[in-house]
Amino acid sequence: DLVIDVTQVSKVTLKVYAENANESKPVLVLVNGQDVSYQFNEKVNDGDGFRLCYEVPVSELTNCNWDISYNTDHAQTFVVKGGTSDPVLVEVEREILYGEPNLSIFRDGGPATIYLPPFNSEYNSYIDMKVYANAGERVTIKRNGFDVTGYFTETAEGNSGKCFSLDISEDDLDGNSTVSQFGFDIRDAAVWEIVYKSLDEQEKSHCIQNPDKLELDFSYTYLNGTATSYKNSDEYHKLYFDDTDRENIQSVTLTVPFRDADNMYYPIRVMLNGEDITEQGDYDSSEGTLAYDIPTNGIGNWEISRDVSHRQTFIRKGGTTNNNVEVEFDFPVDGDERYLYPDQIGTPLYVDFPAYHSVIAPYAYISIDVEDGSTFTVLRNGVDVTNKFVATNGAAAGFTRYILSEADNGGSDTQAALGFQFRDPAVWVITIGDTDRYDVNRDGHITIADVTKLVNRILGKD
Repeated sequence: DLVIDVTQVSKVTLKVYAENANESKPVLVLVNGQDVSYQFNEKVNDGDGFRLCYEVPVSELTNCNWDISYNTDHAQTFVVKGGTSDPVLVEVEREILYGEPNLSIFRDGGPATIYLPPFNSEYNSYIDMKVYANAGERVTIKRNGFDVTGYFTETAEGNSGKCFSLDISEDDLDGNSTVSQFGFDIRDAAVWEIVYKSLDEQEKSHCIQNPDKLELDFSYTYLNGTATSYKNSDEYHKLYFDDTDRENIQSVTLTVPFRDADNMYYPIRVMLNGEDITEQGDYDSSEGTLAYDIPTNGIGNWEISRDVSHRQTFIRKGGTTNNNVEVEFDFPVDGDERYLYPDQIGTPLYVDFPAYHSVIAPYAYISIDVEDGSTFTVLRNGVDVTNKFVATNGAAAGFTRYILSEADNGGSDTQAALGFQFRDPAVWVITIGDTDRYDVNRDGHITIADVTKLVNRILGKD
């Protein structure tokens, strides 16, 4: 409280520090509640820093209340995360009464705060922000949690760096506000988060090659408890995951079918970055699917296809419907038998065996029911393997069942017992009875066409 004798004083001068040795903050000077911060008479540098001088002539001296403080209503706090070594990451230059102070923020220096003054066309009319980065670094600039990187202009800096600039001269803006341009007032209090990502830390993607156009299912589970999914059967599909995804997603699951709309099962092959991970999937035999986790913080090249690397082709000749020929294998779990039957007219039957697996696919065999007194032959890739088949029970009366079983001949390794690996790709020709002897034209039937073929051969016409 000052009591002034107006008979002895001609004027009163109030000097307010505008900065000190450690920091500068805009001052707020109120007289009876009215802002007079910019109504100073002069700026004085007395060696300790700038002072703003407010002079009141004796004629205007009255009882009044002065409220003097720092104006922190427009605080801007900067947080820097990540990146590689670099001396100065962020510079903020602004006009403020006495000059153009420049804030420099260094890596690992912790949060830094500056206090902007309110806009004034004479003293505080522009802000210049610069964010520096090394080559290869990705920079994301957020203001109060919203990505504002797109408002910054990227330019080359030096030989291997880059600079993101945001230069604002509010004098050039209608109403001296950036709301219409950016959606926010640049001088409103804010927290700026500047996140640097190296190449290894940047946006991750997973590329899915799906040449057989299987209907793949992509399921997302979020940390807030919600979930969503979609299906895709394109030959090529790509997933992207950025920082926001990694912050909100709990898991992403890729589900691959191994059963089609006709309830037919087929083995699949799932490759991730060149490694076969088929067996690492979670089997659901009731749904006919395999499920895999997709990491949101990794890069993946997926190749998903039907596995035809163990395809067996069966051609049957001769016999009747009672001559049952059956191909059986376990899939997708032990005890889940799949039965397929080559027809009698010689149409090839293609069977895709799964790779041997002690749990998923431990068993495969071929059985042939042969009428008593009849004969049969089996060629595998042109080599007679009939003697590899073993007579057993199980056929109807008057027939004997012959079986070639992988399980009975070494399981996963049949080379020693059979002379070949049972699941290696092969063409099997199964002939029942004397069909092959009289089937001159090899069409699987004995007809007049065979007689014609033989006569033409004798006459030299064929």
